[in-house]
Amino acid sequence: MSCDISIGRGLKCTDVVGGIKNIYFVPFETMTDVIVDDYNRITSVGGDPNAFQFQVIRDADLDQTVTSSNLTGTTYVQQVLRATLKQLDYITDDAVMKLAYSKPHIIVEDLNNNFFLLGLRNGSDMRTANVKTGRAMGDLSGYQLVFTCEELRLANYISGSLASVGFNVVEPQDIALVWNNIDVNWELVDVNWESNFLIDL
Repeated sequence: MSCDISIGRGLKCTDVVGGIKNIYFVPFETMTDVIVDDYNRITSVGGDPNAFQFQVIRDADLDQTVTSSNLTGTTYVQQVLRATLKQLDYITDDAVMKLAYSKPHIIVEDLNNNFFLLGLRNGSDMRTANVKTGRAMGDLSGYQLVFTCEELRLANYISGSLASVGFNVVEPQDIALVWNNIDVNWELVDVNWESNFLIDL
């Protein structure tokens, strides 16, 4: 049979760690001409697709379940990504709703600097998004997101960096920009107050 195994596997060293540090959302069907090697690693993508980065160091996990059936003669893989985004804000509210409406491809970057692409063919579905504000002061204030994908194979490794393969990485925009504006306004108010105070004297 052409699907028979043709390679063995040796014992591995204990030099890796668990955990995910970044996830990237790629708008559905913006990747063109996806090229893979003999091991189904992605070596190139066309279309200059955007990959929007979300930093989730130790706040995400990925499970992949292979299901085969002798009765139906089918095999598929369910990919489930769970991620927690800490702290609520209106910008993330909008992003979460857009993720719920769409079917993004998802790239997972683990703490061993491996990149995996989930939902290569079919994209992903956000199954749940719990937006939580806890009771106690130490409880979570943030988002608990669950994405699922159903694919023909396990998630594809990406061979090389995202930029070298053809993705346009869009790093997070820090809402500190808003605070910078507030700081500037505060400084202006402070200067005006000082001037007014001197005039009064």
